[in-house]
Amino acid sequence: MPDVAYSLFDPMTLIPAVQQIKPARTFIKDLFFPEVRTFDTEFILADLQRDVRRMAPIVSLVSGGKVMARRGYETDMFKPPLVAPRAVTTVKDIIKRLPGEALFNGMSPQERQAVLLGKDLAELDKTITRREEWMCAQALTTGVLNLKGDDVDYEIDYQLDSGNTQALSGAALWSASTATPLDDLREWKMAVLQASGINCDVCIIASNVYPYFVNNAQVQAMMAAQGGSTFKVLLGTLDPKPLAKGATYLGPVTSIGVDVYSYWEWYIDDTTGDEMPMIPDNTVILASSEADYFMGYAAYIDMNLMGAMNLDREQATMAMPRYPRSWVEEGPNVRYLELDSRPLPILENKDSWFIGTVL
Repeated sequence: MPDVAYSLFDPMTLIPAVQQIKPARTFIKDLFFPEVRTFDTEFILADLQRDVRRMAPIVSLVSGGKVMARRGYETDMFKPPLVAPRAVTTVKDIIKRLPGEALFNGMSPQERQAVLLGKDLAELDKTITRREEWMCAQALTTGVLNLKGDDVDYEIDYQLDSGNTQALSGAALWSASTATPLDDLREWKMAVLQASGINCDVCIIASNVYPYFVNNAQVQAMMAAQGGSTFKVLLGTLDPKPLAKGATYLGPVTSIGVDVYSYWEWYIDDTTGDEMPMIPDNTVILASSEADYFMGYAAYIDMNLMGAMNLDREQATMAMPRYPRSWVEEGPNVRYLELDSRPLPILENKDSWFIGTVL
Protein backbone atom coordinates (compact mmCIF):
# COMPACT_ATOMS: atom_id res chain seq x y z
CA MET A 1 0.00 0.00 0.00
CA PRO A 2 1.54 3.34 -0.98
CA ASP A 3 2.37 5.83 1.75
CA VAL A 4 0.47 9.10 2.18
CA ALA A 5 3.03 11.20 0.32
CA TYR A 6 2.81 8.99 -2.74
CA SER A 7 -0.99 8.88 -2.79
CA LEU A 8 -1.19 12.65 -2.39
CA PHE A 9 1.21 13.45 -5.20
CA ASP A 10 0.55 10.61 -7.62
CA PRO A 11 -0.41 12.15 -11.04
CA MET A 12 -3.69 10.21 -11.13
CA THR A 13 -4.59 11.78 -7.77
CA LEU A 14 -3.39 15.27 -8.63
CA ILE A 15 -5.25 15.60 -11.95
CA PRO A 16 -8.76 15.27 -10.43
CA ALA A 17 -7.69 17.64 -7.65
CA VAL A 18 -6.70 20.28 -10.20
CA GLN A 19 -9.91 19.79 -12.16
CA GLN A 20 -11.94 20.50 -9.02
CA ILE A 21 -10.28 23.89 -8.44
CA LYS A 22 -12.74 26.69 -9.10
CA PRO A 23 -10.97 28.81 -11.73
CA ALA A 24 -10.26 32.48 -11.09
CA ARG A 25 -12.49 33.81 -13.83
CA THR A 26 -11.19 36.80 -15.74
CA PHE A 27 -13.05 39.43 -17.69
CA ILE A 28 -11.42 39.43 -21.13
CA LYS A 29 -10.84 35.68 -21.31
CA ASP A 30 -14.40 34.89 -20.23
CA LEU A 31 -15.98 37.47 -22.53
CA PHE A 32 -14.09 36.76 -25.74
CA PHE A 33 -12.44 33.33 -25.28
CA PRO A 34 -14.97 31.21 -23.33
CA GLU A 35 -14.47 28.10 -25.48
CA VAL A 36 -11.65 25.73 -24.52
CA ARG A 37 -10.07 23.35 -27.03
CA THR A 38 -7.32 20.89 -26.12
CA PHE A 39 -4.93 19.36 -28.63
CA ASP A 40 -2.89 16.17 -28.39
CA THR A 41 -0.02 17.76 -30.30
CA GLU A 42 2.67 20.30 -29.37
CA PHE A 43 1.30 22.75 -31.94
CA ILE A 44 -2.16 24.18 -32.65
CA LEU A 45 -3.52 24.30 -36.17
CA ALA A 46 -6.18 26.97 -36.73
CA ASP A 47 -8.13 27.83 -39.89
CA LEU A 48 -8.13 31.62 -40.21
CA GLN A 49 -10.79 33.10 -42.44
CA ARG A 50 -12.49 36.35 -43.33
CA ASP A 51 -15.91 36.87 -44.88
CA VAL A 52 -16.19 37.35 -48.66
CA ARG A 53 -19.24 39.22 -49.91
CA ARG A 54 -19.98 37.27 -53.03
CA MET A 55 -23.33 37.44 -54.77
CA ALA A 56 -25.12 34.59 -56.46
CA PRO A 57 -24.52 34.56 -60.26
CA ILE A 58 -27.22 35.61 -62.68
CA VAL A 59 -27.79 33.00 -65.41
CA SER A 60 -30.23 32.38 -68.20
CA LEU A 61 -33.14 29.98 -67.91
CA VAL A 62 -31.51 27.53 -70.29
CA SER A 63 -27.89 27.64 -69.17
CA GLY A 64 -28.41 26.29 -65.64
CA GLY A 65 -26.52 27.18 -62.50
CA LYS A 66 -22.93 28.34 -62.24
CA VAL A 67 -20.42 26.67 -59.95
CA MET A 68 -18.94 28.97 -57.34
CA ALA A 69 -15.56 28.35 -55.75
CA ARG A 70 -15.64 27.36 -52.12
CA ARG A 71 -14.81 29.98 -49.54
CA GLY A 72 -11.09 29.91 -48.85
CA TYR A 73 -9.15 30.00 -45.61
CA GLU A 74 -5.59 29.98 -44.32
CA THR A 75 -4.29 27.35 -41.92
CA ASP A 76 -1.72 28.66 -39.47
CA MET A 77 0.35 26.66 -37.02
CA PHE A 78 0.83 28.17 -33.58
CA LYS A 79 3.33 27.15 -30.92
CA PRO A 80 1.91 27.79 -27.45
CA PRO A 81 4.48 28.55 -24.76
CA LEU A 82 4.98 26.35 -21.73
CA VAL A 83 3.73 28.02 -18.56
CA ALA A 84 5.07 26.20 -15.51
CA PRO A 85 4.82 27.82 -12.05
CA ARG A 86 6.34 25.76 -9.26
CA ALA A 87 5.94 25.52 -5.46
CA VAL A 88 8.33 23.90 -3.01
CA THR A 89 7.56 22.15 0.27
CA THR A 90 10.24 21.51 2.88
CA VAL A 91 10.22 19.38 6.04
CA LYS A 92 9.91 22.61 8.04
CA ASP A 93 6.65 23.43 6.25
CA ILE A 94 4.91 20.23 7.33
CA ILE A 95 6.15 20.08 10.94
CA LYS A 96 5.42 23.73 11.70
CA ARG A 97 1.90 24.86 12.66
CA LEU A 98 -0.04 26.33 9.77
CA PRO A 99 -1.73 29.76 10.01
CA GLY A 100 -5.00 29.28 11.90
CA GLU A 101 -4.11 25.82 13.13
CA ALA A 102 -4.84 25.01 16.81
CA LEU A 103 -1.91 25.42 19.18
CA PHE A 104 -2.55 22.02 20.72
CA ASN A 105 -3.90 18.82 19.19
CA GLY A 106 -3.25 20.25 15.74
CA MET A 107 -2.76 18.45 12.46
CA SER A 108 -0.28 15.72 11.71
CA PRO A 109 2.54 16.38 9.19
CA GLN A 110 0.63 14.29 6.63
CA GLU A 111 -2.51 16.40 7.14
CA ARG A 112 -0.53 19.61 6.81
CA GLN A 113 0.96 18.30 3.61
CA ALA A 114 -2.52 17.73 2.19
CA VAL A 115 -3.61 21.27 3.18
CA LEU A 116 -0.49 22.79 1.65
CA LEU A 117 -1.06 20.79 -1.53
CA GLY A 118 -4.52 22.26 -1.96
CA LYS A 119 -3.33 25.81 -1.30
CA ASP A 120 -0.33 25.49 -3.60
CA LEU A 121 -2.41 24.07 -6.45
CA ALA A 122 -4.91 26.90 -6.13
CA GLU A 123 -2.15 29.53 -6.10
CA LEU A 124 -0.32 28.03 -9.08
CA ASP A 125 -3.59 27.85 -11.00
CA LYS A 126 -4.25 31.53 -10.23
CA THR A 127 -0.89 32.58 -11.69
CA ILE A 128 -1.57 30.62 -14.90
CA THR A 129 -5.02 32.17 -15.16
CA ARG A 130 -3.50 35.64 -14.85
CA ARG A 131 -1.01 34.75 -17.61
CA GLU A 132 -3.89 33.61 -19.82
CA GLU A 133 -5.71 36.89 -19.21
CA TRP A 134 -2.54 38.78 -20.14
CA MET A 135 -2.27 36.78 -23.37
CA CYS A 136 -5.87 37.52 -24.32
CA ALA A 137 -5.44 41.22 -23.51
CA GLN A 138 -2.19 41.48 -25.48
CA ALA A 139 -3.72 39.76 -28.50
CA LEU A 140 -6.65 42.19 -28.59
CA THR A 141 -4.78 45.39 -27.68
CA THR A 142 -1.61 44.92 -29.76
CA GLY A 143 -2.33 42.15 -32.28
CA VAL A 144 0.95 40.51 -31.23
CA LEU A 145 2.15 38.26 -28.42
CA ASN A 146 5.76 38.76 -27.37
CA LEU A 147 6.62 35.62 -25.40
CA LYS A 148 9.77 35.96 -23.34
CA GLY A 149 11.12 33.89 -20.49
CA ASP A 150 14.01 31.64 -19.53
CA ASP A 151 15.56 30.62 -22.88
CA VAL A 152 12.31 31.68 -24.61
CA ASP A 153 11.96 34.65 -26.93
CA TYR A 154 9.57 34.53 -29.85
CA GLU A 155 6.57 36.35 -31.26
CA ILE A 156 3.11 35.33 -32.36
CA ASP A 157 1.64 37.77 -34.86
CA TYR A 158 -2.13 37.64 -35.34
CA GLN A 159 -1.70 39.57 -38.62
CA LEU A 160 -4.18 42.31 -37.84
CA ASP A 161 -4.51 44.56 -40.88
CA SER A 162 -3.14 48.09 -40.47
CA GLY A 163 -6.59 49.38 -41.40
CA ASN A 164 -7.86 47.94 -38.12
CA THR A 165 -5.73 50.26 -36.00
CA GLN A 166 -5.71 54.02 -35.61
CA ALA A 167 -3.80 56.47 -33.44
CA LEU A 168 -5.72 59.71 -33.03
CA SER A 169 -3.95 63.04 -32.86
CA GLY A 170 -4.59 66.74 -32.37
CA ALA A 171 -8.20 67.81 -32.10
CA ALA A 172 -9.38 64.21 -32.49
CA LEU A 173 -7.77 63.07 -29.22
CA TRP A 174 -10.42 62.15 -26.67
CA SER A 175 -8.76 64.54 -24.22
CA ALA A 176 -9.56 67.46 -26.57
CA SER A 177 -12.76 69.44 -26.27
CA THR A 178 -13.37 68.84 -29.98
CA ALA A 179 -13.25 65.03 -29.67
CA THR A 180 -16.16 62.94 -30.98
CA PRO A 181 -15.63 59.46 -29.49
CA LEU A 182 -19.04 58.14 -30.54
CA ASP A 183 -18.24 59.02 -34.17
CA ASP A 184 -14.89 57.26 -33.81
CA LEU A 185 -16.52 54.11 -32.45
CA ARG A 186 -19.08 54.10 -35.26
CA GLU A 187 -16.35 54.50 -37.89
CA TRP A 188 -14.19 51.75 -36.36
CA LYS A 189 -17.11 49.38 -36.11
CA MET A 190 -17.87 49.89 -39.81
CA ALA A 191 -14.20 49.29 -40.67
CA VAL A 192 -14.23 45.91 -38.88
CA LEU A 193 -17.55 44.96 -40.45
CA GLN A 194 -16.23 45.72 -43.92
CA ALA A 195 -12.89 43.97 -43.37
CA SER A 196 -14.13 40.78 -41.72
CA GLY A 197 -17.91 40.64 -41.77
CA ILE A 198 -17.86 40.61 -37.94
CA ASN A 199 -20.19 42.98 -36.11
CA CYS A 200 -18.41 44.33 -33.01
CA ASP A 201 -20.71 44.56 -30.01
CA VAL A 202 -18.23 45.33 -27.19
CA CYS A 203 -16.04 48.36 -26.55
CA ILE A 204 -13.44 48.27 -23.76
CA ILE A 205 -11.63 51.44 -22.74
CA ALA A 206 -8.47 51.70 -20.64
CA SER A 207 -8.79 52.99 -17.09
CA ASN A 208 -7.05 56.30 -17.92
CA VAL A 209 -9.40 56.85 -20.87
CA TYR A 210 -12.50 56.45 -18.69
CA PRO A 211 -12.78 60.06 -17.37
CA TYR A 212 -12.25 61.56 -20.82
CA PHE A 213 -14.95 59.36 -22.33
CA VAL A 214 -17.68 59.91 -19.73
CA ASN A 215 -16.98 63.66 -19.54
CA ASN A 216 -16.76 64.18 -23.30
CA ALA A 217 -19.20 66.75 -24.67
CA GLN A 218 -20.63 64.36 -27.27
CA VAL A 219 -21.16 61.61 -24.69
CA GLN A 220 -22.63 64.11 -22.23
CA ALA A 221 -25.03 65.28 -24.93
CA MET A 222 -26.10 61.68 -25.50
CA MET A 223 -26.86 61.31 -21.80
CA ALA A 224 -28.65 64.66 -21.65
CA ALA A 225 -30.88 63.59 -24.53
CA GLN A 226 -32.24 60.78 -22.38
CA GLY A 227 -34.93 63.11 -21.07
CA GLY A 228 -37.18 61.73 -23.82
CA SER A 229 -37.81 57.98 -23.96
CA THR A 230 -37.37 57.92 -27.75
CA PHE A 231 -33.89 59.41 -27.52
CA LYS A 232 -33.00 57.04 -24.70
CA VAL A 233 -33.83 54.04 -26.87
CA LEU A 234 -32.02 55.41 -29.91
CA LEU A 235 -28.92 56.80 -28.25
CA GLY A 236 -28.35 54.59 -25.24
CA THR A 237 -27.62 55.25 -21.61
CA LEU A 238 -24.53 55.32 -19.43
CA ASP A 239 -25.15 53.92 -15.97
CA PRO A 240 -21.84 52.59 -14.58
CA LYS A 241 -22.09 49.27 -12.73
CA PRO A 242 -19.02 47.56 -11.20
CA LEU A 243 -18.56 43.97 -12.29
CA ALA A 244 -16.34 41.19 -11.00
CA LYS A 245 -12.62 41.17 -11.74
CA GLY A 246 -12.13 44.91 -12.09
CA ALA A 247 -14.50 45.62 -14.97
CA THR A 248 -17.08 48.41 -14.95
CA TYR A 249 -20.06 48.26 -17.28
CA LEU A 250 -20.77 51.80 -18.44
CA GLY A 251 -23.86 50.88 -20.42
CA PRO A 252 -25.09 50.45 -23.99
CA VAL A 253 -24.72 52.94 -26.82
CA THR A 254 -27.60 51.61 -28.87
CA SER A 255 -27.15 54.12 -31.69
CA ILE A 256 -23.90 52.27 -32.45
CA GLY A 257 -24.85 48.86 -31.11
CA VAL A 258 -22.04 48.39 -28.58
CA ASP A 259 -21.80 47.81 -24.85
CA VAL A 260 -19.08 49.94 -23.26
CA TYR A 261 -16.84 48.68 -20.46
CA SER A 262 -13.84 50.00 -18.62
CA TYR A 263 -11.37 47.44 -17.32
CA TRP A 264 -9.32 48.13 -14.20
CA GLU A 265 -6.97 45.21 -13.72
CA TRP A 266 -3.19 45.01 -13.52
CA TYR A 267 -0.28 42.56 -13.72
CA ILE A 268 3.41 42.59 -12.79
CA ASP A 269 5.60 42.97 -15.87
CA ASP A 270 8.16 40.15 -16.19
CA THR A 271 10.97 42.39 -17.39
CA THR A 272 10.63 45.61 -15.39
CA GLY A 273 8.77 44.40 -12.31
CA ASP A 274 6.37 47.32 -12.72
CA GLU A 275 2.63 46.99 -12.25
CA MET A 276 0.97 47.47 -15.64
CA PRO A 277 -2.70 47.71 -16.70
CA MET A 278 -4.18 44.77 -18.62
CA ILE A 279 -5.62 47.25 -21.10
CA PRO A 280 -2.66 49.53 -21.94
CA ASP A 281 -3.10 53.21 -21.17
CA ASN A 282 -4.67 55.32 -23.93
CA THR A 283 -6.17 52.25 -25.60
CA VAL A 284 -9.68 51.42 -26.77
CA ILE A 285 -10.64 48.12 -28.39
CA LEU A 286 -13.73 47.13 -30.34
CA ALA A 287 -14.43 43.41 -30.62
CA SER A 288 -17.23 40.88 -30.88
CA SER A 289 -18.39 38.53 -28.16
CA GLU A 290 -19.72 36.26 -30.94
CA ALA A 291 -16.52 35.94 -32.98
CA ASP A 292 -14.74 32.61 -33.45
CA TYR A 293 -12.16 32.99 -30.70
CA PHE A 294 -11.05 30.20 -28.35
CA MET A 295 -8.43 29.26 -25.79
CA GLY A 296 -6.28 26.50 -27.21
CA TYR A 297 -4.10 24.20 -25.11
CA ALA A 298 -1.32 22.19 -26.68
CA ALA A 299 -0.29 18.88 -25.16
CA TYR A 300 2.35 18.42 -22.50
CA ILE A 301 4.56 15.34 -22.86
CA ASP A 302 5.66 13.99 -19.48
CA MET A 303 9.04 12.37 -20.07
CA ASN A 304 9.13 11.17 -16.45
CA LEU A 305 6.09 8.98 -17.05
CA MET A 306 7.76 7.47 -20.10
CA GLY A 307 10.73 6.48 -17.97
CA ALA A 308 9.28 5.66 -14.55
CA MET A 309 6.11 3.94 -15.73
CA ASN A 310 7.42 2.66 -19.06
CA LEU A 311 4.69 4.46 -21.03
CA ASP A 312 4.97 5.22 -24.73
CA ARG A 313 4.83 8.76 -26.08
CA GLU A 314 1.10 8.63 -26.78
CA GLN A 315 0.28 7.47 -23.24
CA ALA A 316 2.52 10.18 -21.75
CA THR A 317 0.93 12.95 -23.86
CA MET A 318 -1.37 15.02 -21.65
CA ALA A 319 -3.97 16.98 -23.61
CA MET A 320 -5.50 19.13 -20.88
CA PRO A 321 -5.49 22.79 -19.78
CA ARG A 322 -3.56 22.00 -16.58
CA TYR A 323 -1.20 19.12 -15.87
CA PRO A 324 0.24 18.74 -12.35
CA ARG A 325 3.60 17.14 -11.59
CA SER A 326 5.44 16.47 -8.35
CA TRP A 327 8.79 15.00 -7.38
CA VAL A 328 11.27 14.87 -4.51
CA GLU A 329 14.86 16.10 -4.67
CA GLU A 330 16.97 14.16 -2.23
CA GLY A 331 19.87 16.62 -1.95
CA PRO A 332 17.96 19.65 -0.64
CA ASN A 333 15.31 17.31 0.81
CA VAL A 334 12.36 19.17 -0.72
CA ARG A 335 9.28 18.29 -2.73
CA TYR A 336 8.42 20.28 -5.83
CA LEU A 337 4.91 20.76 -7.12
CA GLU A 338 4.55 22.09 -10.64
CA LEU A 339 1.45 22.97 -12.66
CA ASP A 340 2.08 22.90 -16.40
CA SER A 341 -0.02 24.47 -19.12
CA ARG A 342 0.45 25.38 -22.77
CA PRO A 343 -2.24 28.02 -23.43
CA LEU A 344 -2.72 30.32 -26.39
CA PRO A 345 -5.66 32.53 -27.42
CA ILE A 346 -6.67 31.86 -31.02
CA LEU A 347 -8.65 34.34 -33.15
CA GLU A 348 -9.98 32.45 -36.16
CA ASN A 349 -11.84 35.44 -37.65
CA LYS A 350 -9.15 37.62 -39.17
CA ASP A 351 -9.30 41.40 -38.76
CA SER A 352 -12.34 41.02 -36.52
CA TRP A 353 -11.39 43.64 -33.93
CA PHE A 354 -10.11 47.22 -33.84
CA ILE A 355 -7.40 48.90 -31.74
CA GLY A 356 -7.64 52.65 -31.17
CA THR A 357 -5.09 54.86 -29.42
CA VAL A 358 -7.11 57.83 -28.23
CA LEU A 359 -4.83 59.79 -25.85
